[in-house]
Order: sequence, then structure tokens, then C-alpha cells
Amino acid sequence: MSFPVQPLLATTQAKSLVELQLIQPLWNQYGGLYRAHIDDGRSVIAKWVVPPADQGGLGHQRKLRSYQVELDWYRHHAEYCGEVSRVPAYLGEHLLDNGTLMVLEDLATAGFSPLSQDQGHSHLEAMIRWLAGFHARFMGSAPDGLWEQGCYWHLATRPDEWAAMEPGPLKDAAVAIDTQLQGARYQSLVHGDAKVANFLGNDFGQVAAVDFQYVGGGAGIRDLVYLLGSVLSDDALEAHAFELLDRYCQALIEQLRAKGWDVAQLDAVLAEQSALFPFAWADFERFLQGWKPGHWKLGRFSQAMTRRALALL
Repeated sequence: MSFPVQPLLATTQAKSLVELQLIQPLWNQYGGLYRAHIDDGRSVIAKWVVPPADQGGLGHQRKLRSYQVELDWYRHHAEYCGEVSRVPAYLGEHLLDNGTLMVLEDLATAGFSPLSQDQGHSHLEAMIRWLAGFHARFMGSAPDGLWEQGCYWHLATRPDEWAAMEPGPLKDAAVAIDTQLQGARYQSLVHGDAKVANFLGNDFGQVAAVDFQYVGGGAGIRDLVYLLGSVLSDDALEAHAFELLDRYCQALIEQLRAKGWDVAQLDAVLAEQSALFPFAWADFERFLQGWKPGHWKLGRFSQAMTRRALALL
């Protein structure tokens, strides 16, 4: 199947395609992510979604929904992020007989490049500030057109993984943990897949985020937990996790104060973020235990946070 060149040219109003580079295939062969150089000197990112025809089941439906959510995110929400939480600009889309072509700003032209795992350590504070700015910007916003509950691992979309878990206290408490997170008073939009691989950085220590297939409503602390777990080892988590939680909270408070929130509201936000921290860890541990029981993220710190969450219940 050949890349849809004419729809790309129609969307970008270019006359010809100079060069096309595959950046990476999409998960489970649902298409590809491309960098397209066009005749006016620009380069753009083209996300070509072509779902396999022979797929079925809950996982397939979740992926189809995720690409529609991402399209709605870029159409209607991304422009409000601003420079604090940089994302690619939406340039347009073209609906195809067998999928969708979405065209986005190429952040490489603004000096951004993908972060390696090692760079994740040096850019961690910038990524935390990105999350704090994102959550503050959308605090209280309705997830219109997005996942009602963001994050790719939340319980309602992962019944198969829950069923695969070994019997035990965490499996028994899965609904109660999910209820704690859904019941957060200060809901925002969450990125939903805020790992290092979905951030780009520049030479000035700034970051931008991509891949918004699982953006939706939720408690922002879930994004922070997922980010920390994607960057830090067990030793580093044990040494620095609560310090980094404090830095996230302070950055969140600064952004909310700038929006005019009063002291009582800010104190309540701080208290809720801290209270939900172990529940967010336990929730992700629940997913991993069902999806891949031997995963490296199932470490000492995650287990300690899970025990704390179960004790709090």
C-alpha cells in the first residue's frame, strides 16, 4: 500500500512531495508516522492511520477510538496549550477510504528532537513543568470529544488484563482504587501516555509532547507517576520520587495562582495530589500485573506505593 501523496499535497496546498521519510510504524501495524518534505521548503509530520482489516476485539476498538480522540484533540484543544506546554500545531487532515491522514507541525524545524532514555534524566524537570502547565491549563475542562477518562491503562478499558491478574489484594481492590482516582475533585485533562518517548527536547532545556491518543479527563497525578516510572530506576525513585512530586505540585500551584486561584483552593489541590500519589502508582501496577507480570517497572517503589494505597483503603 503506497503512501497517499495526493491527499498530503491537498492538505498542505503543496505542488509536489520532495522526500518522504518513515519515522516509525504505528503500534501493531496500524499505519506509519512520516516526515514529508514538500516543494515550498517546508517539512511536516504526516500520521497515516490505516487500521488492519482483519482485526477485532476490545483492543482493536480501543485503538480505533484512540486515533479519533487524537484527531479531535488536535482539531479542538491543542491550540490552547501555549508555550508552557508545547505541542505540534494542527495543519489539517484528509479522510481516506481506509483510514485517516493527519498533518502536523514538524517540531524539528523549531529545534526539537526526540529524547533518549538518558536525556530523560537531564530533561526530567522540564517534562514535569510541562505536565504541571498542561494540567493547570485544562483544570476543570470537560473532555469534549476525548476519552471521558484518559490514560491507556485505566480499568474500564482493561478488563482482559484485570482478569489475567493472579488473585490477591490488588485485584480485589482494583475498583476501589479506580474510584479514588475518578473521584478526584480537581480533574483536568491528562496526556494519558506521558512517557519519555513521547517528549522532544531542544538545546535550551525546553520540551514538547506528542502522541495524544489517550488524552482525556482525569487526575493529573496519573501522568506524573507514569513519567517518573518511565525515567527513573527503583533506587532513584526511592531517593527522589517525593522530592519530584513536590516540584510538580509547586509548578502546578504557580500556574494555578497565575490563573487567579485563591489560597484555599491551592491548598486543597496540593493535599489532593499528595493523597492520590500512591493510588496512581497502585493503579498502574494493577495494569502491569495483568498485562506483563515480569515487567521491569514492577519494582520495589511501585510495590511499596501499592501497599500504601491498599492500607489507605
